[in-house]
Amino acid sequence: MANWLGGYRVIANHTRTTSGTSAQTSAFNASIEYVRVTTTGPVFIEFGANPTAVVATSIYMAGDESIIFKIDGGMKMATIHGSGTPTVFVQELSE
Repeated sequence: MANWLGGYRVIANHTRTTSGTSAQTSAFNASIEYVRVTTTGPVFIEFGANPTAVVATSIYMAGDESIIFKIDGGMKMATIHGSGTPTVFVQELSE
């Protein structure tokens, strides 16, 4: 049975613990157009072919926040945090 989230089907799940150094995910599936990002603490994220997340200038996500982003297939996501060790959960979504 497929998982559904607000009209989207969850294709893949990724879990990562952030650090004080920018780190990338592997490339998302080439057919993916949306990802849902949820974090347990404040983090900065960046999307791209070879992204680097930077504290204070990348996309800020507060703790216990969930956002759906539209992306190009094959992109990667980079994360970094200023303090603590938040966990970031990423779901690749399909309509």
